[in-house]
Amino acid sequence: MTGYFKQHNSITNQEYQKLAKVSKRQASKELKILVEEGILSKVGKRGPGTYYILAKD
Repeated sequence: MTGYFKQHNSITNQEYQKLAKVSKRQASKELKILVEEGILSKVGKRGPGTYYILAKD
């Protein structure tokens, strides 16, 4: 996934689904974990406008 962020500044749930080859539900779970671990930051509350960026150090 780090290679993805070298070319893109953000990722959506739908993009993550395609990249990781997982269901929408699984993508949501995994993205939530990445946010909780401080790897990603969530932008937006929910819905199609929500995306994720690399968390700042």
